[in-house]
Amino acid sequence: MDKLQAMHLFTRVVDTGSFTAAAEQIGISRALASKLIQNLEDTLGVRLLNRTTRRLSLTESGQNYYQRVSDVLSRLAEAEAEATELQVDGRHPGRGRGVERVERDGRPGGDGAPAVQGVVAARVGQVVPAC
Repeated sequence: MDKLQAMHLFTRVVDTGSFTAAAEQIGISRALASKLIQNLEDTLGVRLLNRTTRRLSLTESGQNYYQRVSDVLSRLAEAEAEATELQVDGRHPGRGRGVERVERDGRPGGDGAPAVQGVVAARVGQVVPAC
């Protein structure tokens, strides 16, 4: 299991309050879940969870790590959803979305926007010159 998967497991353990529940959600044994969290703690060099036979609680480092990891995993899920959305919508990867504004060049008698519009329109799809 790589570090990203261990981070996901850690958040599941915290969210469920249980190694058993987190392991079931991910599809691994409780023993493996416990070992993976221990390996994560060893890698980080800090204890993330206080464990008793009846209860789990976050250490101060664990609270900070949980907040940061939750944010990272949330952003990763958003990025994956966005990438998938682009593919599902049939848009070409690498092409922009939305409206591109093109500033006029301001030279007397000159207007650079029309020349740029054709290039940008082919790339983005729609151009609205800024006034």
